[in-house]
Amino acid sequence: MNATGASTKRQRGRPEGRSGEESRARLIANASQLFARHGFESVKLSDVAEASGMTAAAVYNHFGSKDALFIAAVVEVYDHIAAIFDKAADIDGHWHERLNAILVAAAGIYRSDGFFHGIGNAAQTQLLRAPDSYHPLLEARLGVIRIFQRILRDAVMAGELPDEMNVNVAGELLMGFVMNGIASVTQFRSKHSDFDETVAAFRILLNLP
Repeated sequence: MNATGASTKRQRGRPEGRSGEESRARLIANASQLFARHGFESVKLSDVAEASGMTAAAVYNHFGSKDALFIAAVVEVYDHIAAIFDKAADIDGHWHERLNAILVAAAGIYRSDGFFHGIGNAAQTQLLRAPDSYHPLLEARLGVIRIFQRILRDAVMAGELPDEMNVNVAGELLMGFVMNGIASVTQFRSKHSDFDETVAAFRILLNLP
């Protein structure tokens, strides 16, 4: 192979000066967008490689399979959401106020051009298809659930909610209302006013300020 060919291959596989961590992050970012837009089944590793300026072999270097890349992409999204919700809920006050802060954050997340709708739908589809194979997604989802459980646990300890409440179940239910509820209602409603009205209706239903 001539020098030009070697240079081209190096640029598409792993551009000179780019660390392994940077290449991995680029693959995850591009894969997330593709999975969100097209779903799991329609995306090929070659699509991710092309979007990332790499070869398919380079993708396999970082991820042994499409499943592994998908898991890494979805886990990163769940971790991102958890970080946003955790920061929003980290305030003093009644549990209504803390939940309200999460609702505001959630509305901001789901305004982002359908990305979170798409990746969430792809994740749920794969979890329903093969929950054992995608167990890391359940663990990442649990990281989001725990934020809601913590809010409710604090509320029980403060006497704001009854002692007999099952905090684990109620926290998961509340997370479902916030994430799946807002995503479902606003999936085909892209105007900012639609998001605001959805959150406002949720506040009324839960008697939030």
